[in-house]
Amino acid sequence: MDSTPLGHIRFEQPNMKKKLRAILLATFTLLVISSVPHILGHVLWRMWNSPLAPYGRPLLQKCLSTIAVLVFIFVTGKAACLAPQRPRKPILILLLLPLIIVNVAKGPVVQVSLVAWLTILAWKFLTGFWEEFCFRQLILDQLSVLGPRLSIVIAAIFFSGIHWNRGVWSAVFAFSVGLVFSAVRDRIGMWPLVVIHFLIDFTSALFVVRWQYWNTVAKCVMIINFCLGVVLVIRFKDADQPADATGVHAEY
Repeated sequence: MDSTPLGHIRFEQPNMKKKLRAILLATFTLLVISSVPHILGHVLWRMWNSPLAPYGRPLLQKCLSTIAVLVFIFVTGKAACLAPQRPRKPILILLLLPLIIVNVAKGPVVQVSLVAWLTILAWKFLTGFWEEFCFRQLILDQLSVLGPRLSIVIAAIFFSGIHWNRGVWSAVFAFSVGLVFSAVRDRIGMWPLVVIHFLIDFTSALFVVRWQYWNTVAKCVMIINFCLGVVLVIRFKDADQPADATGVHAEY
């Protein structure tokens, strides 16, 4: 992939060996920038008696993961992807707002200390930054040799895999988010995705579930989001592909 100011992913049509190599490289990258910082953060946390518990450990782990993903970005010469981009289709951002609104409908705000809230705020922002630049930039970039649709699906599977420890519904929701976010990233840019991801995670931690129908509504939103992801992937058209007979690129 050629680096461009917009960080656009250029898809290829390679042989099977290149495709297998791309999947193995993406798996290795994910292990290095996810598992290693997670384990290291756990070890360091046990050695450090901090007043930030219980949210300090995930914050430390996300700090290390963020450093790892930034190192990968600079080492691989993809620093241009960190530059803010002007959304080409900002209207697509509206499709992602229900993922935030459904969390706000949970119930009252969780009562914790100010230090705890600041810790959660930093933790969730770094989570949004790390997961977006890891899966929607590095991993999707490395999988681009698989073609646009398959690379999006495989990246979404990887993204879902790191959420299995939270249950099946969480993993399925993560897969649907991976489909949608990967499909729209070239249209709205990376930083809007980081902000939306942060808001989804932060509002999820901010409110206590008191509304008796919230689980049902949340699952309905998840199913709709999954269907939206499938539609966007099916309709996905790489901007670098030749235009059709009318001279126009098919976009959503």
